[in-house]
Amino acid sequence: LVRSIPTNEKFWFIAELFGKDAGAYERTIRSIDAAQGLEAAQAIVRSEVLEKLSKPPAEDVMTAFQDRIQRRFP
Repeated sequence: LVRSIPTNEKFWFIAELFGKDAGAYERTIRSIDAAQGLEAAQAIVRSEVLEKLSKPPAEDVMTAFQDRIQRRFP
């Protein structure tokens, strides 16, 4: 997952989903990469991204992030 996300998307995800916290993004991506499947990866997204946001994310950024995860776990 780390290598499959283009730089522009990475910065977009950091800004929109991780409150501009690059460290949180890196930790979450590593956790998702280590997940044992899509269901486990989705649980990480819920706990490390969605539950930590102060407001729901924009649909376009969340869709793009989820698309990257689904490509990782076909």
